[in-house]
Amino acid sequence: MPAEAMVSRTDRTPQDLRDLASKNRFRDCRHRLRAIALVTGGELSRAGTAGGAGVDVRTLCGWVKRYNGGGVGGLRDEARPGRPPMPDGEGTATAAAWLEAGPDPDAGGPSRWTAADIRERIMDSFGVRCTLEGARRLMPRIGFRHMSPRPVHPKADPEAREEF
Repeated sequence: MPAEAMVSRTDRTPQDLRDLASKNRFRDCRHRLRAIALVTGGELSRAGTAGGAGVDVRTLCGWVKRYNGGGVGGLRDEARPGRPPMPDGEGTATAAAWLEAGPDPDAGGPSRWTAADIRERIMDSFGVRCTLEGARRLMPRIGFRHMSPRPVHPKADPEAREEF
């Protein structure tokens, strides 16, 4: 095996690595630890070890290099930069306050909140691009849920309904 596929750390046996893999909560890290255990065992060729792990040789060499450099912690995925949730903590509280207050139809606003109205309000208030799906996902995150009014038949008698 070339040097990049050789495990230089000797602090753990293959069985120790398998035990760590079974206790690790990160699925990808578990998979990588099992592959490192196969490499450390040394019974298989480089291609056989990679095949046993279900990856190609280059990926296996990368995992070995990460393990040699950082141990078990080096096999975990690093945090990826992503789009921050909109609105952030302070903005979420603001959005919850104006959703709780309800729309103001007297000021030219909607008579009830729709996802499109919430989206427009978010974009105006926070200057953040938002999709309709993003506006819908915001609602349960701040404690609200979708509600539809019950239908009322046009010929229904309200007095009979109250009496019933």
